[in-house]
Amino acid sequence: MPLDIQNRDIKILKFVFACRVASYQQIADRCFVGVHKMNAYRRVRKLCEAGLLKPAVVVRKNSETKYVSVTEKSWSFIREQWPFEVSSPHFKSESPNHDLRFNEILFRFEKLKTFRSFYPENLLQSSQVLSEDQDVRDLVKLQADGALLLNGPDGRRYTYGVEFEISKKTPERYREKLGSYYLAHGINGVIYICSEREIVNSLTRIDKELREDKASILYFGFENEVLKSEGKINFQNAKEHAIELY
Repeated sequence: MPLDIQNRDIKILKFVFACRVASYQQIADRCFVGVHKMNAYRRVRKLCEAGLLKPAVVVRKNSETKYVSVTEKSWSFIREQWPFEVSSPHFKSESPNHDLRFNEILFRFEKLKTFRSFYPENLLQSSQVLSEDQDVRDLVKLQADGALLLNGPDGRRYTYGVEFEISKKTPERYREKLGSYYLAHGINGVIYICSEREIVNSLTRIDKELREDKASILYFGFENEVLKSEGKINFQNAKEHAIELY
């Protein structure tokens, strides 16, 4: 018997597609507020049985996390659910652990009073419309992990590229990425959320090389501090300045 697709199912599929993957718990937290998580898990399993979600497991620190990704079969249900065309959908995550942890960052951003919208990388890379949008088009080219759009207290709109770093990359990779960010238009800066101090130190060194005496556009935060913060989130600038998001 075919599964009767409900509005909440569409919400689940949209969320998973935009983020590439989502854990059962993340789906429960986002789409089943006030509902026992076992009801959420049962619905996710039904969507898997219907071929709309694909289940998998990732292991981190000897602990298993069940997660799902969308299938091409699900696309017919959500392809027109955004206010802009998503013309080239991507369905695969190259790094499920990174993407699952980044979802928690997204949840934290959404609690900001100044929050306007957030485009995860999968949406940025799947929409021709976004690739032409003046606010985020350079972030599409840069393959940013996300685009954070805020309403500032001064009435202005602010756009930040967001990068989530959980493993250290080569200086060449950082040099290429940061150099491109300094050439980008339409953004107010780039927020790097890092898992450890060594990554921040490497990025800071490369940033200093590239900009010399110019103002830095980089702002840093640590994953654990961002997630445990309440109300405001502080990001330190590479030149000892800071931005405070609230």
